[in-house]
Amino acid sequence: MKPRDRGRDLLDGTMWGFLAESLFPLTGLLTASFLTRHLLPEGYGVFTLVASLVAWVEWTVTSVFSRTTLKLVAEAEDWRPLGTTLVRWHFFLGVAAAAVIVVLAGPLARLLGEPEMAAYLRLMALEIPLFTLAQAHRNILTGLGGFRQRAVTSAWRWVARLVLIVALVQLGFSVTGAIVGNLTASGIELIVVRYYCRPPVVSATAYPWRGLTDYALPLFLSTLCIRLFDVQILLMLKMCGGTAAEVGLLGAAANLAILPRLFTLSFTPLLVATLTHLQRDGQLQKARDISRDSLRLGFFLLPFAGVAAGAGREITGLVFGTGFEGAGILFSWQIFCVVALVMLNTCASILTATGRPAHTLYFAVPLVLLGAIANVLVIPLWKAEGAVIAMTGCATLGAVIALVVVWRTWQIRPSPVSLARSIALTAAAYALSAYWPAPGAWLLVKLPVLSALAVGGFFLLREFTGREVALIRSFLPWNRSAPS
Repeated sequence: MKPRDRGRDLLDGTMWGFLAESLFPLTGLLTASFLTRHLLPEGYGVFTLVASLVAWVEWTVTSVFSRTTLKLVAEAEDWRPLGTTLVRWHFFLGVAAAAVIVVLAGPLARLLGEPEMAAYLRLMALEIPLFTLAQAHRNILTGLGGFRQRAVTSAWRWVARLVLIVALVQLGFSVTGAIVGNLTASGIELIVVRYYCRPPVVSATAYPWRGLTDYALPLFLSTLCIRLFDVQILLMLKMCGGTAAEVGLLGAAANLAILPRLFTLSFTPLLVATLTHLQRDGQLQKARDISRDSLRLGFFLLPFAGVAAGAGREITGLVFGTGFEGAGILFSWQIFCVVALVMLNTCASILTATGRPAHTLYFAVPLVLLGAIANVLVIPLWKAEGAVIAMTGCATLGAVIALVVVWRTWQIRPSPVSLARSIALTAAAYALSAYWPAPGAWLLVKLPVLSALAVGGFFLLREFTGREVALIRSFLPWNRSAPS
């Protein structure tokens, strides 16, 4: 039997996963556009604070075992005892985290100067156990190689979220309706993923706790730092005197800069599983080649970020309407910050798959410290715009440190020539986007055209290798042969 092409599986799974996760910007922007018009900046700002706080808790809890699950399940001969242990711990941690939010909801709301947030936080906390259980199943499914099934679960979640939030808010439930819709969507995701992956709830064979903690602790700390860096700008803007409306503008900009984040969600879990499978099968050189190519993906995202940044004001005006004009410049910077975080998370995934989880702390800890210092210094003077610029600089520096750590650990690095080509294309894409006016619906023509030109630019500069071109062609319906 012909051996599996892990590289092709990775690309196939990433494509399907990204398509599924891309429903979130489509459904998410429709949801955000609906909510900004019904809740106005103040109400949307409160909802953004509540959703961001709970989302940070959810991702922090699941980060305890997320990359560890991918690594250990991919290595295991029998994954079921491990799966039982992971599902139990995700549930216990989810319930504990929800209880903490319920208890601290009042003090947190007073600290942020929004007393009405307390009730919303307590309601949103109910989603945490559902979310953590769903993520446990998704990570096990990914470790087993069920990349397409993972994509299906994402599709169910995002479509359900849109329908439920719009229906409940339209019925007059306001912020409460948005929260209940989000919560119910997590429950639907859990039901769907449980259909594809059913780790035993009870197992007679216990998985050794030491095998989990050796990976889980350093990866939890590093992911905690990265997640804290991602959310701290919203919290510190509010604590340093920002209004709920300013937080709403920043939250709107963050929602628009979602595509690179979704690429991270689609790609990095699959990368950990793929590299682990290759090393288990003794294909070390193949693992190194895929790792090196993965580091180039951050460079490929830069020109598309340039296209979006150049049209920042047009995009925010079309999506959010009046009252959100100030989100345009925030989005233009934030999109580059998110691309830097994609590179950083890719480095963390490579280090996890190669058995060096503690090395992720070398760049995760400086990242969050630099971000906190930058926010404290910049926000009182330049508010949200200065903070976004400073955070973009911190994320870029963190990505550079991460690349150095990967190079010193595994002696691989992306080509400086690839970086130079990407920077040149990014500058050209930004200039074209900024100086091509596209009011209203014309923006829907401008963005695809400039994105296609960016792809063409990569081909003209011969950035893609012959094998990469053959791999892409193998996915076309009239050419189904995979490259050798």
